Amino acid sequence: MGNVIKNFIDPLRSSFLFPRHIKDSRDEEQFISTYVNHLKGQTDAVLIAASDHIAKTRTVRTFPLPAECLQACRDCVAAFGMTPPPKLKKPDYWTPELIELANKLCCCKLGKEAAEEGWLLGMHDFCRQYRRVPDWHEAGQVAAQSAALNADIKLLPKGSILAPLVKARKERYRKLAKLVKEAVG
Repeated sequence: MGNVIKNFIDPLRSSFLFPRHIKDSRDEEQFISTYVNHLKGQTDAVLIAASDHIAKTRTVRTFPLPAECLQACRDCVAAFGMTPPPKLKKPDYWTPELIELANKLCCCKLGKEAAEEGWLLGMHDFCRQYRRVPDWHEAGQVAAQSAALNADIKLLPKGSILAPLVKARKERYRKLAKLVKEAVG
C-alpha cells in the first residue's frame, strides 16, 4: 500500500512536534512505527490528502494521535470520493512455503547478526509476513520488539501456564540459529 513515512509522517514533521517523551532515535523509531502500523493499509493518495488536511486544519502544535490520523484518512476518502483501502483477508503466515522462504531469507549477514543479538525469531516472523528481509529501519524495530518480548518472557514465573510455549520458542530459536550458522558461518 502507501508509503506512510514519505507521504504522511515527513510532511507533518515540519509543522508538528513529536511528544516530549521522545528522547532519542530509538524512541522516535517506536513512535513512527506506531503510525506506520495504524496507517499501513492506506493508499499514497489518501495519505497525501490526509496529511495535507491535517496540516491545514489542526490548531495544536503537537503531532496528531493515530486515531486522528485514521479519521483524517476516512474523511478524505469520503469527501473526495477516493477509493478506500481494500479489505484484505488475513493471510496464513505459517504455510510451509512461507516458513521455507523465511528460513532462506534469514540465512544472510543480517540473520547472523540477529541470531547473535537475540532477535532472530522476530526477523523470521518479519520475513514470513512481508516475504523479504527488513531494511535497516525495520530491523531496528524488529530488534526492539524482540528485546521487549524477551524481557517479558524472563519475567514469567517458574511453572507458568506459558512454560510450554516458552520452551517451544527456545527450541525454534535454537533450530533457526543452527540453520543460519550453517549457511552463513
